[in-house]
Amino acid sequence: MSNDNNNATNNPAADVPIHGPQAGFESVDAEVRNIPGITVENLVPPEVGTFLAGESISVLQVNGKDNRDASKGEVGALTFEAAKQEEETTEGFLGKLLDGLSEGERSKLDIIVIASSAELATLNGVGSDHKRAVDTGKHAISGFKQALKDRGLDEGAIVNTRGLHGGDIFETEALLDVPFLHDISEEGEKYREAMVEKYGATGFGIWAAYEKDKGDDRKLREQTGMPGPVETADAVADFMHVSQGFAEAYQEANPDRRLIIWAIGHYDSLTHYIKRDMLGEDIRDTLMPMDKLSGVVIHNHNSGS
Repeated sequence: MSNDNNNATNNPAADVPIHGPQAGFESVDAEVRNIPGITVENLVPPEVGTFLAGESISVLQVNGKDNRDASKGEVGALTFEAAKQEEETTEGFLGKLLDGLSEGERSKLDIIVIASSAELATLNGVGSDHKRAVDTGKHAISGFKQALKDRGLDEGAIVNTRGLHGGDIFETEALLDVPFLHDISEEGEKYREAMVEKYGATGFGIWAAYEKDKGDDRKLREQTGMPGPVETADAVADFMHVSQGFAEAYQEANPDRRLIIWAIGHYDSLTHYIKRDMLGEDIRDTLMPMDKLSGVVIHNHNSGS
């Protein structure tokens, strides 16, 4: 699988590999089993007639591709292509869903957009205050607005645009990418330094080792108290538990309405949750790629399934 970076010989940010599947299957040894990946094509709404009043949809999506070449714009900002693709994705998703509802039902739909609050951080010190998931969420809302506008519907269907929210994305730390990148404690620094000394800051080996989380690497991580793939999946699971509780309360209070919870995180957190909690796979023994802007759709039925 190709590296997702822009390459610039005199720009240090261009040498920072994107986390996740872009590390390449070839960098992961035979201990790890590759399983089919998630693509943008997985982001499809329920079939017409199956998304009933009082039900909800939960979407978990990977952030869009960000720029790593300072000569081409702000480091950490979404690329033009990623922004455009996200708007097309959400416009198409919502449009297809709305077209399957009657005119009376279309106005009884609420959408909430939530995103990881993680700023760009890298192992060689290159960073940005851009929050890639939040930036992706802003373009998600733009796509939703267009789908609503095309059908003569009020953009107030998007909860983020109501009242004092002003269109802001609801942010959460539960969907962070790699927690140890953001840990400013002495133990966090110790863990990063040891891993960089062993694998290098810009090579792919460090990410393969982090995902496998075995042997001395796992021992070091546990000694320094840094969260690993399992703990990251636990955080997403906690988020899903809370959002599911909200969805159930919403369903009870609004039996005639439908709800979409569109949550944007990162490969590094979402893949581990999906592998374990949705597919029943072992987190450390499998590798499941997720394309940028890909995701999964979870339909919460009135029956509780």
